[in-house]
Amino acid sequence: MDQADAHARENQEYERVLVTTEHMQYVEMHLEPGQEMGRTTHPDTTRYFYVHAGQGVARVDGRVFSVSTGSMFVVPANLTHNVTALSGASGLWLHTTYAPPHAKEERKE
Repeated sequence: MDQADAHARENQEYERVLVTTEHMQYVEMHLEPGQEMGRTTHPDTTRYFYVHAGQGVARVDGRVFSVSTGSMFVVPANLTHNVTALSGASGLWLHTTYAPPHAKEERKE
C-alpha cells in the first residue's frame, strides 16, 4: 500500500476536501458498507474517481460496472452518476477530483 492509499484509508469522513485551486479540487471519500454516494449530475464539472481500497458499484449515465482497489473512471460533465460500497467489513475508500471545483470549501493554494 502506498502513502496515498494509506492516507485515504485513514479518512473516516464521508467527504474530506484536501485541496482546492482555481481549476480543480481533490476530495477523499469513505463510503460505509452498503452506503451510496447518491445519484447526482454536475452540469459544468467533470469528475475523476480513483478507488484506494474496497469494492463497489458505479453507475454512470445508465452504465453499471464494478469498481475495486485500483479502479479509476471519469464522469464527464452533465452525466448522472452514483457509487455504492458493497457490503463488507470496511467499505469503500476513494478520491475524486473535480474540474472545476465543486464541493463547498474556501479556496486553498
